Amino acid sequence: MNTLKPAQDYQATSAGQCPVSRWFRPLYKRSLAIYEKALGPEHPHEAKLLEYYADVLRETGRDDQAARMEVRAKAIRANSE
Repeated sequence: MNTLKPAQDYQATSAGQCPVSRWFRPLYKRSLAIYEKALGPEHPHEAKLLEYYADVLRETGRDDQAARMEVRAKAIRANSE
């Protein structure tokens, strides 16, 4: 299954934010909902998507939300090993 590319793959503006990051947030949110429904909330593919989503959140100044996504991704990875 393919996942969306992380925002850092795109050229950042001089302010340090990716100009399209704000458009990625709803796409990642929707993708997470689809992954959870199709694969379950503990699937390793979801962990990777959560990491990408955390990158986008960080680039848009949502560090607290990004940290929660990273914790969730790490928990999924720990449970799948």
